[in-house]
Amino acid sequence: KIMALTRVIFDNTVFNYFLRIQSVNLELLCRSLIKEYVLIPTQIIVEMERLAQKEPYYKSRINKWIDLSYRKSFYRYCDTYDSVVFDNVCRILDWGESGAIAQAEKTGVRWFISDDIKNTTFITENYCNIKVHGIFFLIALADISGILSDYNKVFTEFLKIRKYNYFKPKTRKQFKALLRDEYTAALK
Repeated sequence: KIMALTRVIFDNTVFNYFLRIQSVNLELLCRSLIKEYVLIPTQIIVEMERLAQKEPYYKSRINKWIDLSYRKSFYRYCDTYDSVVFDNVCRILDWGESGAIAQAEKTGVRWFISDDIKNTTFITENYCNIKVHGIFFLIALADISGILSDYNKVFTEFLKIRKYNYFKPKTRKQFKALLRDEYTAALK
């Protein structure tokens, strides 16, 4: 039986991959993998607006996602969060992750997708009720579900975007372990 994601919180890093991976429409893929909706924290909207300014080529697509999130469609802007959690976590993590954690605590959404790897350890150690995975988890889940037409092409593009060829041997080993863990988690 394939894992069913119901409600998910996205970090800005997910939208970065949506923009850059061209071999598959990850946005549409998510609609097949996630049953209900994706919450977009207030802080992520701010980060997306900044990204649109830095990457004018992608501005119209970014603005489309922002607009959709305000319309409360599949992507939903959400300003409901635990302010105490936000204030505490903000001292350690950036606004995006802090908002996502505070939102998870307030809304009960337990899936958080982010490729901001340096924060994953903090989140899993302090908020064990939140399941944190990266974009590769969604790619693996799509592959396992049989809805990804060319896994090798998507995987190659993913590695190129992550600049895997420039990783040092130790970093490559750690990254491979992370990918293995993400694929294994998608199998559960």
